[in-house]
Amino acid sequence: KNEEVEMFEGFEGLKKALRKDLRNLKPKEEYLIYLSPFENMNNEASKIFYNNFNIKRREAKIISKLLIHQSQREITKKEYIKTLSEQEVRFSDFSFPSRLGIFKNHVLIINGGEKTSSILIQSEDIYKRYRDFFLELWKKAKK
Repeated sequence: KNEEVEMFEGFEGLKKALRKDLRNLKPKEEYLIYLSPFENMNNEASKIFYNNFNIKRREAKIISKLLIHQSQREITKKEYIKTLSEQEVRFSDFSFPSRLGIFKNHVLIINGGEKTSSILIQSEDIYKRYRDFFLELWKKAKK
């Protein structure tokens, strides 16, 4: 099994990691996203980048499911909902400490606090565990 871990620092590093995610995905493949309560989704750089990333996923015909912490509902509906059309969005009270991207034998863990850092893990076992965990939460979440 091919396993690998890569670290990305800063917001530019995060953008690089997310672009890498997109390159790894083909149309109709699944991209699961968890958005934590600790994420600052209200700054201009985040709004521009994430709205653009949402559009790119949609254009690439990637099947996206976003599980967003309840505390982010208002900002999501105000600033992001237009670019999230055709993507499933649910809200949850569950609080995980980091943002997650789960896709095709990869897990991207993003700490978007004071100093953004991201860890991209390539591992079939870790991917399966995080995917199962996400889908359990997905079942319990509200639209």
